[in-house]
Parts: sequence; structure tokens; C-alpha cells
Amino acid sequence: MKIGIDKGYYETGELQSEMSYSNFGIKEGTFKWYRKTGELEFEIPYKNDKKNGIQRWYFKNGKKMLETPFVDDKEHGVEKWYCVYTGDVVKEITYKKGKKQKTIYKKVKSKK
Repeated sequence: MKIGIDKGYYETGELQSEMSYSNFGIKEGTFKWYRKTGELEFEIPYKNDKKNGIQRWYFKNGKKMLETPFVDDKEHGVEKWYCVYTGDVVKEITYKKGKKQKTIYKKVKSKK
């Protein structure tokens, strides 16, 4: 049973991932995954061993790529996809208790 902060490393020694576990080996806090170059690639919030909160993915340039809301391990709310250049929302997908409800595509501003 894992307790405390568990860290994983690439063979080259760079930090790959980290996750906190409660006294009972239950995921509590934010799981983080890093690229070999050190940038954060994604993070997933956990409460009572389930995804709860906003899961975020990042482009290599550090800008947000995707945000997905979770409640008790299921997508719930509006997932947002972002443009790598402008940071504008380019797509929204609405979920209710893990089921996709609708998708909306948005126009992207020109890169200046």
C-alpha cells in the first residue's frame, strides 16, 4: 500500500510523475505527469481515489490544451479545448455524468 507522495522517474533520472496517497493508499491530491524535458504535460485532481475537479493537459509551450471537469470519475460539465497559438477556446464538449451531450466548435482568431 502506497502512503505519502509517490514519485516516478525516467531512466535518465528526470521526474516523470507524482501522486499523493492517504493513510489508506487512496489517491488524494493532484496526479502530475511531466515530459522528459521537465514541462508539466497533464494533471488530474483526485479525491477519495476518484477523479474530482478539472483535469488539465498542456502543450509543450506550457499553454493549456484541454480542461475536462470530473465528478466521481466521470466527465461532468464543459470540456474546453484551446488553441496552441492564441489560447482561445476552439471547442467545447458538454458532459453529464460521463455522457457526451453536445459539441460546439468556435472560430479561432488569426495568429498575429
